[in-house]
Amino acid sequence: MQPKNASDIYDLVIISSGGDSGNIILTDKRTTLKIKINMKKFKTMFLIVFSLFAVVSARAQTKDYYPGKWDVMVYGTPYGDVKLTFALERKDGKLSGVVQDSTGKETAKITKIDEKEKEAIIAYTTQGYDVELTIDPVDDDNVKGNLAGFTAKGVRRKENK
Repeated sequence: MQPKNASDIYDLVIISSGGDSGNIILTDKRTTLKIKINMKKFKTMFLIVFSLFAVVSARAQTKDYYPGKWDVMVYGTPYGDVKLTFALERKDGKLSGVVQDSTGKETAKITKIDEKEKEAIIAYTTQGYDVELTIDPVDDDNVKGNLAGFTAKGVRRKENK
């Protein structure tokens, strides 16, 4: 039977002598490969890699994705393609907002927004019907999803300052 990878054959042992140097020992039942390393450089490289992961992780968690105005096109409805604007804001940690028509006039208040890890479900009432728009991020400024079974695509509106 052939081994699948090196870890099926070898055991890896890292030994630090407490000084500036240490050993990496790779062993199997018959041979031992011993590599002498500079522990100061090893610790420095490990610290740099760990710090990079921490910074990237922290940046990813600080961005609040959904607040802003989203121009959403819903395709193939009985009324044709429908363009809606969802104006979302975060107040006291909770996402809320309104639905607007193409002129910016409020057409409905959003009754509930359920944020999950990779999607948001936006509920509101229109023409006497309770509907939900489910959106998933595509990139920083685009979403995709569906409204009542119809395909929807949205773009974050860039506000002039």
